[in-house]
Amino acid sequence: MKPSILMIGLAAVGVALAVTVSQRDNGNVPRIAVEGESVPTGKFLSAALVQQGELLPRQLRVHYIERICGPESNPKCRVLKNDYVRSPNALYFRVEEEGQATYEQSSDIRTREHRRLRTDPGGDTVGEVRYGVFSGSFCEQDLLDTARFPLYEETLSDALPRAEVKTEMEPVGGHVCWRAEIAGKRWKGRYIVWLDPEIGYCPRRVDFVFPAADKTPKTFLFSDHKEVSPGVYYPQKQEIRTEQDGRKITTQGVVDSLTLGSEGEPEKLVAFPPGTPITDFTSGASRTAN
Repeated sequence: MKPSILMIGLAAVGVALAVTVSQRDNGNVPRIAVEGESVPTGKFLSAALVQQGELLPRQLRVHYIERICGPESNPKCRVLKNDYVRSPNALYFRVEEEGQATYEQSSDIRTREHRRLRTDPGGDTVGEVRYGVFSGSFCEQDLLDTARFPLYEETLSDALPRAEVKTEMEPVGGHVCWRAEIAGKRWKGRYIVWLDPEIGYCPRRVDFVFPAADKTPKTFLFSDHKEVSPGVYYPQKQEIRTEQDGRKITTQGVVDSLTLGSEGEPEKLVAFPPGTPITDFTSGASRTAN
């Protein structure tokens, strides 16, 4: 693992990661044997992901295409065009599908204000606001971002401090990763995450394990990470595997363009057009945008 700004910043967490490669008699799958008390804590892993955002004090703008393909009996795939902007203190996400409503969402990390705007094909708009939670409608969003990855009720970095980290690393796509298991906050399921120290402890795989034993986990796989700024990594590809009504659904996300903004730019947040009806789902109040 390369010494970097990341490791300097995480030194305060007080975790040494001394490991040696070993081989297990389990089909010759490579593993990493841990020496002494070198297993990272969930707090350490959380700090690593938080620092991924702190090391980039400017906008990260990503345009990526998603193809959502159903079972073999239905070869037609949905195609979504996504624009994602990650700022130090806010997330913005816009998804467009031909012939369908366009959705914009933003989440202010400092105030926990979440905005959502739907624009129908005819131009009519509807707005929503929520307070007090990170995710809002970012929950269950197939967001192609490992540092700010949203779980059902929180970000991955918020959840990691309560994680149980396994004492041996496991391979994911040829990369050895720390495996962490996290119980849901209010959700009854759990998350299993594989985090790679070679890319700033960003996850290479995330599984959503549902409480119903007969329901297949939802799996996110991230690959082709690019160092977009010193110590900051971003995946270029994402694959999501899930089931719906017993049918396998596969989503492929591929980054089309990735650019960095200038320092000092304002946070990118949803702007409600004048006349848009807005519902505050926290207070129950309604208003119209000026």
